[in-house]
Amino acid sequence: MGRNEEFFKEIEEREELIYFAMHKFSPIPESLEREAGRIDVMKNMIKEAAKGGELEDVGNGVFISKYNAGLFIGCLKRIKEDQEENKKYITEEVKEEFNKEKELKAEKAKELKEKIDQLEKRDKEALEAEKEQMQRQAYRQAQERYEKLSLFGKLKAKVTGKGLSSLDGMSTEELDSMYVKGKTM
Repeated sequence: MGRNEEFFKEIEEREELIYFAMHKFSPIPESLEREAGRIDVMKNMIKEAAKGGELEDVGNGVFISKYNAGLFIGCLKRIKEDQEENKKYITEEVKEEFNKEKELKAEKAKELKEKIDQLEKRDKEALEAEKEQMQRQAYRQAQERYEKLSLFGKLKAKVTGKGLSSLDGMSTEELDSMYVKGKTM
């Protein structure tokens, strides 16, 4: 829907910069608070427009509900006034610090994702190894039970197509039944 998503990201980044700058001042300058509040209102209007309804282009391909269009344009004009006033608070130095912090957070997020991926891979490998071990153990147990069968029981198992290769999938009851039948015959 137009440029809404792109514009949303732009104002969201501006809002993050404002909050970053706010921490540098005590008391917090009123113009920073006003701009952040207006951006929040605009973000809510963009979210509301995403739900659909009758929309109006408020400029640059951004669509807002017809009901909110006037308010959105008013917020945009006032934000431009606030930005002019906030130039003394959001200096190039503040922007550089903000970008460095953002890059640092992105690096940490990337490292964290890599660690999570490694842990998931390790867990998957451990699960596969455990599954293989359980299969080997089940085969060994079937083999041991097969070895306990009498010669006649082994012959009967082979004749009925239940040789060692298929014992793996047999239930304990079937194997025990073959064992008992082999001993009693």
